[in-house]
Amino acid sequence: MMKSVAILSMVCSGLAACGGSQLGAPGEEAQQLLNAPVDPGHRFSVGVCAGGVNPDGTCAGDQCSGTLVADDLVLTARHCIYDLEYADAWCDSTFAGPLSSETARVTTSASGAVGAPKWYEVAETIVPAGTTLCDNDLAILVLRTAVPASEARPARVDWHHDYARHQPAEVAIVGRGGIVDTFDDFDGGDFTRRVLRHIPFVCATNDATKPCNVVDYTSPPTNSFAAPPSYLVVGKSVAGGDSGAGVFDQRDFGRQDREVIGVVAASTYGEDGSTNFSLISRLDTHAGFLSDVLQRSRRHCGH
Repeated sequence: MMKSVAILSMVCSGLAACGGSQLGAPGEEAQQLLNAPVDPGHRFSVGVCAGGVNPDGTCAGDQCSGTLVADDLVLTARHCIYDLEYADAWCDSTFAGPLSSETARVTTSASGAVGAPKWYEVAETIVPAGTTLCDNDLAILVLRTAVPASEARPARVDWHHDYARHQPAEVAIVGRGGIVDTFDDFDGGDFTRRVLRHIPFVCATNDATKPCNVVDYTSPPTNSFAAPPSYLVVGKSVAGGDSGAGVFDQRDFGRQDREVIGVVAASTYGEDGSTNFSLISRLDTHAGFLSDVLQRSRRHCGH
Protein backbone atom coordinates (compact mmCIF):
# COMPACT_ATOMS: atom_id res chain seq x y z
CA MET A 1 0.00 0.00 0.00
CA MET A 2 1.33 3.44 -0.90
CA LYS A 3 1.02 5.94 1.90
CA SER A 4 0.57 9.32 0.25
CA VAL A 5 0.70 12.66 2.06
CA ALA A 6 0.73 13.12 5.82
CA ILE A 7 -2.38 13.92 7.81
CA LEU A 8 -1.76 16.03 10.87
CA SER A 9 -4.01 14.88 13.66
CA MET A 10 -2.58 12.63 16.33
CA VAL A 11 -0.45 13.57 19.28
CA CYS A 12 1.05 10.09 19.55
CA SER A 13 2.30 10.07 15.96
CA GLY A 14 5.09 12.13 14.43
CA LEU A 15 2.71 13.01 11.62
CA ALA A 16 -0.13 14.35 13.70
CA ALA A 17 -1.42 16.95 16.24
CA CYS A 18 -2.62 20.61 16.24
CA GLY A 19 -1.09 24.11 16.43
CA GLY A 20 2.07 25.99 15.51
CA SER A 21 2.93 29.20 13.60
CA GLN A 22 5.46 31.90 12.93
CA LEU A 23 4.59 35.47 12.11
CA GLY A 24 5.71 36.78 8.75
CA ALA A 25 5.75 40.41 7.65
CA PRO A 26 4.09 41.40 4.35
CA GLY A 27 6.37 40.66 1.44
CA GLU A 28 8.53 38.21 3.38
CA GLU A 29 8.66 34.55 2.48
CA ALA A 30 6.12 32.89 4.75
CA GLN A 31 7.46 30.44 7.30
CA GLN A 32 5.89 27.40 8.81
CA LEU A 33 3.60 27.34 11.81
CA LEU A 34 6.62 25.63 13.33
CA ASN A 35 8.44 27.34 16.19
CA ALA A 36 6.03 30.28 16.17
CA PRO A 37 5.16 32.59 19.05
CA VAL A 38 2.11 31.70 21.10
CA ASP A 39 -1.12 33.44 20.06
CA PRO A 40 -3.08 34.73 23.07
CA GLY A 41 -5.81 36.52 21.13
CA HIS A 42 -7.72 34.38 18.63
CA ARG A 43 -9.77 32.36 21.07
CA PHE A 44 -12.12 31.09 18.36
CA SER A 45 -9.26 28.66 17.66
CA VAL A 46 -9.93 25.69 19.92
CA GLY A 47 -8.18 22.46 20.79
CA VAL A 48 -9.93 19.19 19.95
CA CYS A 49 -9.31 16.03 21.98
CA ALA A 50 -10.59 12.75 20.50
CA GLY A 51 -10.46 10.80 23.73
CA GLY A 52 -10.53 11.02 27.48
CA VAL A 53 -8.59 13.24 29.84
CA ASN A 54 -5.69 12.44 32.14
CA PRO A 55 -5.98 12.72 35.94
CA ASP A 56 -4.49 16.24 35.68
CA GLY A 57 -7.21 17.27 33.23
CA THR A 58 -5.07 17.33 30.07
CA CYS A 59 -6.00 15.47 26.89
CA ALA A 60 -5.22 11.76 26.95
CA GLY A 61 -6.21 11.15 23.32
CA ASP A 62 -5.39 12.44 19.85
CA GLN A 63 -5.19 16.22 19.59
CA CYS A 64 -6.25 18.51 16.75
CA SER A 65 -7.30 22.08 16.07
CA GLY A 66 -10.75 23.50 15.39
CA THR A 67 -12.62 26.77 14.91
CA LEU A 68 -15.62 27.90 16.94
CA VAL A 69 -18.20 28.94 14.29
CA ALA A 70 -21.21 29.30 16.61
CA ASP A 71 -21.41 29.32 20.38
CA ASP A 72 -22.05 25.56 20.32
CA LEU A 73 -20.44 24.48 17.01
CA VAL A 74 -16.81 23.70 16.15
CA LEU A 75 -15.53 23.22 12.59
CA THR A 76 -12.65 20.75 12.28
CA ALA A 77 -11.21 17.98 10.10
CA ARG A 78 -13.15 14.73 9.99
CA HIS A 79 -10.01 12.63 10.43
CA CYS A 80 -9.57 14.27 13.84
CA ILE A 81 -12.60 12.31 15.03
CA TYR A 82 -12.85 9.30 12.71
CA ASP A 83 -10.40 6.56 11.83
CA LEU A 84 -9.35 5.86 8.24
CA GLU A 85 -9.20 2.78 6.07
CA TYR A 86 -6.24 3.48 3.78
CA ALA A 87 -6.36 2.70 0.07
CA ASP A 88 -3.52 2.46 -2.44
CA ALA A 89 -4.43 5.93 -3.69
CA TRP A 90 -4.53 8.48 -0.87
CA CYS A 91 -7.79 10.11 -1.94
CA ASP A 92 -9.53 6.73 -2.22
CA SER A 93 -9.06 6.14 1.52
CA THR A 94 -12.35 6.13 3.42
CA PHE A 95 -13.54 7.15 6.85
CA ALA A 96 -14.35 4.34 9.28
CA GLY A 97 -15.45 4.30 12.93
CA PRO A 98 -14.61 6.82 15.65
CA LEU A 99 -10.99 7.17 16.75
CA SER A 100 -11.99 6.69 20.38
CA SER A 101 -14.86 5.30 22.40
CA GLU A 102 -14.36 8.22 24.79
CA THR A 103 -16.41 11.40 24.42
CA ALA A 104 -14.60 13.98 22.28
CA ARG A 105 -13.87 17.32 23.94
CA VAL A 106 -13.02 20.88 22.94
CA THR A 107 -11.09 23.53 24.86
CA THR A 108 -10.77 27.28 24.46
CA SER A 109 -7.77 27.22 26.81
CA ALA A 110 -4.37 28.04 25.31
CA SER A 111 -3.40 24.35 25.37
CA GLY A 112 -5.05 21.02 25.95
CA ALA A 113 -1.76 19.37 26.86
CA VAL A 114 -0.51 21.49 29.75
CA GLY A 115 -1.98 23.60 32.53
CA ALA A 116 -5.59 23.10 33.54
CA PRO A 117 -7.63 23.23 30.31
CA LYS A 118 -11.36 23.83 30.46
CA TRP A 119 -13.21 21.23 28.40
CA TYR A 120 -16.56 21.23 26.59
CA GLU A 121 -18.01 17.81 25.79
CA VAL A 122 -19.07 17.04 22.21
CA ALA A 123 -22.70 15.88 22.09
CA GLU A 124 -22.82 15.09 18.36
CA THR A 125 -20.53 14.98 15.32
CA ILE A 126 -22.04 15.97 11.95
CA VAL A 127 -20.18 15.04 8.77
CA PRO A 128 -20.81 15.20 5.00
CA ALA A 129 -22.65 12.27 3.42
CA GLY A 130 -19.62 11.02 1.47
CA THR A 131 -16.91 8.86 3.03
CA THR A 132 -13.85 9.33 0.79
CA LEU A 133 -10.96 11.14 2.45
CA CYS A 134 -10.01 14.03 0.17
CA ASP A 135 -13.57 15.04 -0.69
CA ASN A 136 -15.10 14.82 2.79
CA ASP A 137 -12.52 15.78 5.41
CA LEU A 138 -14.79 18.14 7.34
CA ALA A 139 -16.75 17.75 10.56
CA ILE A 140 -18.87 19.94 12.77
CA LEU A 141 -18.85 19.17 16.49
CA VAL A 142 -21.99 20.07 18.41
CA LEU A 143 -21.10 21.01 21.97
CA ARG A 144 -23.23 19.90 24.89
CA THR A 145 -22.79 23.33 26.49
CA ALA A 146 -22.45 26.62 24.58
CA VAL A 147 -19.25 28.66 24.94
CA PRO A 148 -20.05 32.07 26.48
CA ALA A 149 -19.17 35.14 24.40
CA SER A 150 -17.05 36.42 27.27
CA GLU A 151 -14.79 33.41 26.75
CA ALA A 152 -14.59 33.19 22.94
CA ARG A 153 -16.44 34.78 20.03
CA PRO A 154 -17.06 32.56 17.00
CA ALA A 155 -15.56 33.21 13.58
CA ARG A 156 -17.87 33.44 10.57
CA VAL A 157 -17.93 30.82 7.79
CA ASP A 158 -17.49 31.64 4.10
CA TRP A 159 -18.80 28.97 1.73
CA HIS A 160 -20.06 31.50 -0.86
CA HIS A 161 -16.86 32.33 -2.75
CA ASP A 162 -15.28 30.03 -5.33
CA TYR A 163 -11.66 30.13 -4.22
CA ALA A 164 -10.43 28.51 -7.42
CA ARG A 165 -11.81 31.44 -9.43
CA HIS A 166 -11.16 34.16 -6.84
CA GLN A 167 -7.87 33.19 -5.26
CA PRO A 168 -6.49 35.20 -2.33
CA ALA A 169 -2.85 36.23 -2.49
CA GLU A 170 -2.21 35.11 1.10
CA VAL A 171 -3.94 33.30 3.92
CA ALA A 172 -3.65 33.16 7.71
CA ILE A 173 -3.92 30.02 9.84
CA VAL A 174 -4.61 29.72 13.57
CA GLY A 175 -3.79 26.24 14.90
CA ARG A 176 -2.32 24.23 17.73
CA GLY A 177 0.29 21.97 16.13
CA GLY A 178 3.90 21.07 16.74
CA ILE A 179 6.98 23.26 16.64
CA VAL A 180 9.17 20.62 14.99
CA ASP A 181 7.86 18.22 12.34
CA THR A 182 10.09 16.23 9.99
CA PHE A 183 10.36 12.63 8.84
CA ASP A 184 12.59 11.87 11.81
CA ASP A 185 11.54 14.29 14.55
CA PHE A 186 8.36 15.61 16.14
CA ASP A 187 7.87 18.03 19.02
CA GLY A 188 4.33 19.05 19.88
CA GLY A 189 5.39 22.26 21.63
CA ASP A 190 2.62 21.67 24.20
CA PHE A 191 0.06 22.01 21.35
CA THR A 192 -0.40 25.67 22.17
CA ARG A 193 -2.44 28.08 20.04
CA ARG A 194 -0.25 29.79 17.41
CA VAL A 195 -0.95 32.04 14.43
CA LEU A 196 0.76 32.44 11.07
CA ARG A 197 -0.02 35.33 8.76
CA HIS A 198 0.91 36.03 5.13
CA ILE A 199 1.12 32.44 3.95
CA PRO A 200 1.32 32.38 0.13
CA PHE A 201 -1.69 30.95 -1.65
CA VAL A 202 -0.35 28.44 -4.20
CA CYS A 203 -3.12 26.75 -6.16
CA ALA A 204 -6.78 25.75 -6.42
CA THR A 205 -8.66 24.10 -9.26
CA ASN A 206 -12.23 23.26 -10.23
CA ASP A 207 -11.08 20.84 -12.95
CA ALA A 208 -10.28 17.31 -11.78
CA THR A 209 -8.26 16.77 -14.96
CA LYS A 210 -5.99 19.67 -14.02
CA PRO A 211 -4.98 19.03 -10.39
CA CYS A 212 -2.56 21.13 -8.36
CA ASN A 213 0.66 19.10 -8.54
CA VAL A 214 3.08 19.57 -5.64
CA VAL A 215 6.32 17.91 -4.56
CA ASP A 216 5.69 15.26 -1.89
CA TYR A 217 8.28 12.74 -0.75
CA THR A 218 5.62 10.71 1.09
CA SER A 219 4.13 9.85 -2.31
CA PRO A 220 6.51 7.39 -3.96
CA PRO A 221 7.49 6.59 -6.63
CA THR A 222 6.70 9.94 -8.29
CA ASN A 223 7.38 12.09 -5.20
CA SER A 224 4.47 14.23 -6.36
CA PHE A 225 0.90 14.65 -5.12
CA ALA A 226 -1.95 15.73 -7.41
CA ALA A 227 -4.21 17.84 -5.18
CA PRO A 228 -7.85 17.48 -6.37
CA PRO A 229 -10.54 20.22 -6.53
CA SER A 230 -11.52 19.55 -2.90
CA TYR A 231 -8.24 21.12 -1.69
CA LEU A 232 -6.65 24.54 -1.60
CA VAL A 233 -2.84 24.41 -1.64
CA VAL A 234 -0.89 26.96 0.41
CA GLY A 235 2.79 27.50 1.18
CA LYS A 236 4.70 26.06 4.15
CA SER A 237 2.58 26.46 7.19
CA VAL A 238 1.59 23.48 9.30
CA ALA A 239 2.89 20.78 11.60
CA GLY A 240 1.46 17.66 13.18
CA GLY A 241 -1.66 18.62 15.15
CA ASP A 242 -2.72 21.57 12.99
CA SER A 243 -5.37 19.36 11.40
CA GLY A 244 -8.73 21.07 11.63
CA ALA A 245 -7.22 24.54 12.03
CA GLY A 246 -9.12 27.43 10.46
CA VAL A 247 -7.75 29.09 7.33
CA PHE A 248 -8.59 32.74 6.55
CA ASP A 249 -8.13 35.14 3.65
CA GLN A 250 -5.33 37.39 4.89
CA ARG A 251 -7.14 40.52 3.59
CA ASP A 252 -9.98 39.96 6.07
CA PHE A 253 -8.09 38.41 8.95
CA GLY A 254 -7.81 41.61 10.98
CA ARG A 255 -11.54 42.28 10.90
CA GLN A 256 -13.95 41.38 13.68
CA ASP A 257 -16.15 39.53 11.17
CA ARG A 258 -13.29 37.46 9.73
CA GLU A 259 -14.47 34.39 7.84
CA VAL A 260 -12.92 30.93 7.75
CA ILE A 261 -12.54 29.66 4.16
CA GLY A 262 -10.98 26.25 4.76
CA VAL A 263 -9.75 23.66 7.23
CA VAL A 264 -6.21 22.25 7.43
CA ALA A 265 -6.34 18.66 6.21
CA ALA A 266 -2.82 17.45 5.41
CA SER A 267 0.74 18.37 4.58
CA THR A 268 3.22 17.34 1.90
CA TYR A 269 6.94 16.88 2.51
CA GLY A 270 10.08 17.93 0.69
CA GLU A 271 13.21 15.90 0.10
CA ASP A 272 14.77 17.16 3.35
CA GLY A 273 11.87 15.76 5.41
CA SER A 274 10.22 19.04 6.32
CA THR A 275 6.76 20.19 5.28
CA ASN A 276 6.60 22.14 2.04
CA PHE A 277 2.90 22.61 1.20
CA SER A 278 -0.36 22.40 3.13
CA LEU A 279 -3.59 20.92 1.82
CA ILE A 280 -6.73 22.75 2.91
CA SER A 281 -10.27 21.33 2.71
CA ARG A 282 -12.32 23.91 0.80
CA LEU A 283 -15.54 25.11 2.43
CA ASP A 284 -17.08 26.33 -0.83
CA THR A 285 -17.31 22.74 -2.08
CA HIS A 286 -19.46 21.90 0.98
CA ALA A 287 -21.84 24.87 0.81
CA GLY A 288 -25.03 22.81 1.20
CA PHE A 289 -23.72 20.83 4.17
CA LEU A 290 -22.43 23.88 6.03
CA SER A 291 -25.48 26.03 5.30
CA ASP A 292 -27.83 23.33 6.56
CA VAL A 293 -25.95 22.72 9.81
CA LEU A 294 -25.50 26.41 10.62
CA GLN A 295 -29.13 27.27 9.78
CA ARG A 296 -30.34 24.49 12.08
CA SER A 297 -28.11 25.85 14.83
CA ARG A 298 -29.53 29.36 14.46
CA ARG A 299 -33.12 28.10 14.56
CA HIS A 300 -32.35 26.02 17.66
CA CYS A 301 -30.81 29.02 19.40
CA GLY A 302 -33.58 31.38 18.33
CA HIS A 303 -31.23 33.55 16.23
